[in-house]
Amino acid sequence: MRNLFRDNALIGGSLRVRGRKVDLTSLTMPLNLLAGASDHITPPDQVFAVAA
Repeated sequence: MRNLFRDNALIGGSLRVRGRKVDLTSLTMPLNLLAGASDHITPPDQVFAVAA
């Protein structure tokens, strides 16, 4: 959790799962993004920026 949230490893491109690098740019399937209007941890604008 520390790597994912504090270090922002997923967006930064340094997150590894079972030794494999996670690369969001390699996703080829549709994404379903869900945001909560009152979410103070991940505001809607930040959630939907992933689709940009």
